[in-house]
Amino acid sequence: MQKLHSPHATIAKAAEILASMCHNKPWLTQEETAQRLGVHKSTAQRLIRSLCEVGFLEPDYEVEHRYTVGRTLFTLGNLYRESRHYLTAANDVAKVQNRLTGEAVTIIVLDGRHAVTVFRLESVHRFRFDFGVGSIQCAYAPAVGKVLLAELTDEQLEALYPEEDLVPVTSKTVPTKTLLKIELGEARLNGVAVNFEQNCEGLACVASPIRDASGRALAAMGIASPLLRATTDRMEKLSEFVRKGANLISYRLGWESVSEHTRDMEELRSWWLRYGPGAVNSAAQPDATEGAFDWRKTF
Repeated sequence: MQKLHSPHATIAKAAEILASMCHNKPWLTQEETAQRLGVHKSTAQRLIRSLCEVGFLEPDYEVEHRYTVGRTLFTLGNLYRESRHYLTAANDVAKVQNRLTGEAVTIIVLDGRHAVTVFRLESVHRFRFDFGVGSIQCAYAPAVGKVLLAELTDEQLEALYPEEDLVPVTSKTVPTKTLLKIELGEARLNGVAVNFEQNCEGLACVASPIRDASGRALAAMGIASPLLRATTDRMEKLSEFVRKGANLISYRLGWESVSEHTRDMEELRSWWLRYGPGAVNSAAQPDATEGAFDWRKTF
């Protein structure tokens, strides 16, 4: 049996005990805790007792020898949840993406048939596009709108767009509902939507959904670039970068089923510095876009 020899080891084991609880199993027992930690039952009992004393755990009074979330842990959990509003969770991610790419970063929400901008960081370049906070766009035109429309059921989409023909925003806007559904299917499959001048002439954009703890897409993050900078390599890397950023925000909001393994800001930053356009090692990464899609096949 493993023994605990330092305060650090004790804290680590206590954290592992708490991490063993989840939505489907919000409780633990002394016996399973000992097995999980690889320690003697008496050690597990001592750790559980200490966690109960500080309010992280409390006895489950309905089932003997079982413990559940205590008042202190519950309070901390609520505090964390309140601080994890999607804009709060997205703020530093968007700033890093804006600084590293130099491009505009936008977060929008879906409001019926419209995509509403709720957050925006402008491009560092002089050549910019005016889609500020509060701007309202036709949802089927921009990538940020499409990636959220892709989350709707066929019935919901039909309710929003009962007509087959769609009103064009530019000459490149998807013209029919049938073609829109094809694009939405690809966005749903890949987790990324791509737009080339469908919402604004001269503008390309990539977008990915931001999900809450239940997996529901509550917003979308987009990175926009003038067409003159939208090279094949750059668009591929921006597509992956926006997906990683959106998934990091979703992870912060509690989405645990995400397959993306970016878990902190340093990982996100390091990926772009290593594999982004112009990076020294970008050509050496065999799986830089593993799971991503070839946006050129979309059009």
